[in-house]
Amino acid sequence: EASNVNAVDEMTSVLALSKQFELHIKMMNTAKEDDQAMTRVLAMS
Repeated sequence: EASNVNAVDEMTSVLALSKQFELHIKMMNTAKEDDQAMTRVLAMS
């Protein structure tokens, strides 16, 4: 009995989701760095 899952399509989906996850993590880290920089700037005022 054949599976209803296409392994190649599923692997492609997993890779795409992994890339999206990495990009979101980078975005959050950049936002954190921006927040820290702004906090330092405001502290000097």
